Amino acid sequence: MDLDYLEQTAAAADRPGPGQGGRIAAALAILDGHRAFELDPETLHAHPTLRGYALAARRLKAFYASAERAGYFQPLDSPPIVGGPVSIDWFRRGVPTPEGFLPLSWLAFCEWILRTSQLRADNPGEFYSRIQGRTYHLRFRREDGIHPALTWAEPLSRGGPPPPVTP
Repeated sequence: MDLDYLEQTAAAADRPGPGQGGRIAAALAILDGHRAFELDPETLHAHPTLRGYALAARRLKAFYASAERAGYFQPLDSPPIVGGPVSIDWFRRGVPTPEGFLPLSWLAFCEWILRTSQLRADNPGEFYSRIQGRTYHLRFRREDGIHPALTWAEPLSRGGPPPPVTP
């Protein structure tokens, strides 16, 4: 495995500019195809971007198996890194957790919103959802070209944490 090539591929996806969405999708496909998300982050100090992906992949996999997520999804599934409902960038970029929420509970709630929303195929990558008097703004991208993956979310109205949701 050519770690230098994978590092360059990952770093190219992070460069802002025209076509970034396509670069991200292509880079994630390459990293996934080379099983880069399964690499041990401790061996990647010379490849900081690749190391960030490997660390984020571990955190994403742990989230998919978490008790917080199990409170929303039964039976608990194990989505893929690319094509799953949460983008690896949720953990790479560090989406802020609103006051009154725990990080994994916030993410599980946001995933539930995404998965229960009626998103059209031509949706540009963001939507609003109103649940029990609170409005939430969520952003996503289709990293595999098909399935929406959360990249960011925030509550827009005041109030405490959402009540437990029983699907």
